[in-house]
Amino acid sequence: MWTERERIIDNFEDAITYIKQQHYFHDYLMGNIEIDDNSAFITIEEYTGNIANKNAHVWNFKFNNISNFKCEIDSILPFFILEVFIEDHEITFSLNNGYISFEAKDILLGIPKY
Repeated sequence: MWTERERIIDNFEDAITYIKQQHYFHDYLMGNIEIDDNSAFITIEEYTGNIANKNAHVWNFKFNNISNFKCEIDSILPFFILEVFIEDHEITFSLNNGYISFEAKDILLGIPKY
């Protein structure tokens, strides 16, 4: 499910502030993950607890110029986020069953409209 964007954050400082306001997305669902040689596109879904997670809001991240990519995930089911943490340009998605970590030079964070 996709939700209309209220705004797009395009710098790390504002993204870090927003992520803290969202309690680091603790107990949200990891959505789509697409990674290529130079970028990563990751979505996060609000967990509604209903069938098919109906009416959940969706946040989207796009990271450009990525490097030092590391990933360890042990799951066949959807997984929950423990926290999204950014320090300088190092990004970590800490999950209930692993992690995704990398560095990026650019960030775009799409904020859903409520």
